[in-house]
Order: sequence, then C-alpha cells, then structure tokens
Amino acid sequence: MNPPLSYASLERDREPARLGEILGQCFNLSSPEYWDYYANNIGLENFRIVRQGETLQGGLALIKMGQWFGGQRVPMTGIAAVGIAPEYRGTGAAKTLMSEALRELQAQNTPLSVLYAATQRPYRNAGYEQAGTYCLREIATDTIILRQSDRTLLVERLPLEIESFSALYTQWAKQNPGNLARPPLLWKLLLEPPGEKVFAYRLGNEGYVIFRQVPEPKAQLILLDWVALTPQAVSRLWTFLADHRSQILSIQWCGSLVEPLLLALPEQTETLKKQERWMLRIVDVAQALSQRGYQESGYKTPSFRAALCFLC
Repeated sequence: MNPPLSYASLERDREPARLGEILGQCFNLSSPEYWDYYANNIGLENFRIVRQGETLQGGLALIKMGQWFGGQRVPMTGIAAVGIAPEYRGTGAAKTLMSEALRELQAQNTPLSVLYAATQRPYRNAGYEQAGTYCLREIATDTIILRQSDRTLLVERLPLEIESFSALYTQWAKQNPGNLARPPLLWKLLLEPPGEKVFAYRLGNEGYVIFRQVPEPKAQLILLDWVALTPQAVSRLWTFLADHRSQILSIQWCGSLVEPLLLALPEQTETLKKQERWMLRIVDVAQALSQRGYQESGYKTPSFRAALCFLC
C-alpha cells in the first residue's frame, strides 16, 4: 500500500534541486541557473511541496503581497510556480498541494489569493475564478503618431533601485482596483532579470518607464513597467518611445484588457499578441470585506497590471 500524500516545506539539504528539476521541466526552462536565481529571490522558505513517502512529486511558491481595492491595501498571497512531475499527474498530487496550501492561508487569515492558471479546471475546483485579463500587445514604432508631440516633461535616467519608483508606483496603483501592492522581491525580479540589461527613466515628477531592449533581427523594446499619472506624462511616454524608431522596430508591453495608454493615440495600430486570465479566490471573506476601501460613488474595473512574474 502506498503511503499517503503529504504537504510540507522544503528540506533544504536535498529537495530544492529536485524541485528545480521538476519546475524546469514543467515550464520549459532550459537553464538551471534560472531556478537558482528565482528560488533565491523568492526564498526557499516560501516553497511548499507534495510528497509521497520520501518521493517529491511537485511544489509551488507562496508570495505574500497585496492588492489595492478602494484605495486600501488588502493582503494577498500569490500562488506561483505550481508544478507536478509528469509521472505523478492525475494521482491527486496537485489537488493535495492546492487544498493544503489554501488551508495554510486560511489559518493565517489571508484575505485573498491570486494566480495565473495554465489550465483553469483544477483551480476552479479549488475555489478560484476568473478575475481579470493580462494582455501582451505590440506596436510598430513608425506607427506611433501623437496629436501633439509634447516634450515638456524632463526625461532623466534613473538608478535601478526600488526607491526610484515605489512612491510613484504606489500613487498610481492605489487608484486602480486590483493592482498589486508590489513586495520587494517582485521589484527585484523586475529590476534585475538574469542576463538582461534594464533601463529606467523618470518622466518629470509624474511618471517613469522601465524597459529592456532585444537586438536585431527583432529590434524590440520590451516595457517592463511604467507609470504615467497625468495626460502630460502619458504624452511624454509615447514621444519617448517613438524617439527609438531609428533602431527599434516595435514595442511590446503587458496591460489589461482595456488599455488607457492607447487612448492618447489618434489611431490604435497595436496588435494583441497574447492574453491570459488571472484568477482570484477569496480565502477569508470577513477579512477581504473589512480591509478593502469603499468609494462613495463610481466603479472601476480591476486591472491588475504589472504581472506577478512566473505565476502559473
């Protein structure tokens, strides 16, 4: 008779490498160095595994963060890097892993949990439901034409430090229901991706843009994060991006289903390259309702931009 499935934290002496192998296979990661980078940033103490006897079958990461609702930060735990070794799929390992993770969050009075799902059925069975859409868009730089090319705001290079961005980001995120209250570890994953050169610029005192560049033949500029608090900042962001047209063919960015940035352009020439639905579960109803803010009037659609990084 097989021993029962059990849920536990990683045992550091022998299990991190095996979990890295499983997740690398699940997510088609060819470089084992990425697992070391990811695990060190997330923290091994934040991983949970499912095993049968001494056999590790899969795992996930629990990332404590928050979401903004009604101008208030509601604690939320992101479920990341959920993976089960192929030979143990369909055995109940994933169900045990998720149900026990939720029991852990309930014991901690965690209001919310969010994840990106490679397949939705098992997460719906665990109580998650669609809550928003993540969209990857691309626009050719030679089609970025503004009604007026406003370069009034000063553009300055910024150091890749959290303090350069966090105040502006929080000011923007609080205004948009569902956006992340981003923890330091996600800032680090954003600002220090392995093997990539990242650039950051301030748009006056009203915004910023963070991006990396992909060399030819793609010649792309990949927006990693941005904030534009005013119409002037939105206009300056677009002129700044358009000014890369001599060497950059296109710009890619992630956003929500309705993209306010595009309203500043007289024509919407972008293409939608990919979209994924993120899912949310209310873990503690009383905490979720009591900790959120409430607007006196009006309603905004949750956006949840600035993705969770490797959440699956």
